This record gives sequence, structure tokens and C-alpha cells, in this order.
Amino acid sequence: MAELPLVGTGFVHRRQGMCRLLVTELEKMLRQVGVRRLVLPAVPELLPMWTASLGFHAMTRSDVMEMAVEHAIMSFKGTTMCQKTLLA
Repeated sequence: MAELPLVGTGFVHRRQGMCRLLVTELEKMLRQVGVRRLVLPAVPELLPMWTASLGFHAMTRSDVMEMAVEHAIMSFKGTTMCQKTLLA
């Protein structure tokens, strides 16, 4: 498992596809080293981008609790934890 706790884009570079490019390249690299799942906390206003556009799925509270038992993860108040399975 790998975690992407924060993604930020400078204001002048927003809405140019840079986040998609970053995530795509990161996923390729993570697959190469054997990572099978990528998780991240999504703020409500960007949740549709992560889920509809980038293929992540919102995690249930029980999924998050189960994951937290095995891994220390970043969690921010008001965010939704999302995950994406990285297939080889």
C-alpha cells in the first residue's frame, strides 16, 4: 500500500491536467515496485475528481479502520479516504 496524503497545484497551473499526469506517472512507478493499492484523503469539493475522473473509490469507515490497524495513515478532518487498486 502507498499513501498520497496531499496533492497541491499552483493557482496558475490549475485545470491543465497536471494532477492527472502526476497520478498516472506515480501509479506506473508504484506498480513497478509491487504496490497494489494507493490511498488518499479527499476533500469534499475534489471527491468527484478523485472518484469519477481518476478511478478512486471512497472507502467505508470499516475499511479505513481495518487499514489503520496495519498501517499508519494521514487522516484529515472532513476528508473521505479513497483507494485505488493498482493492477500489474
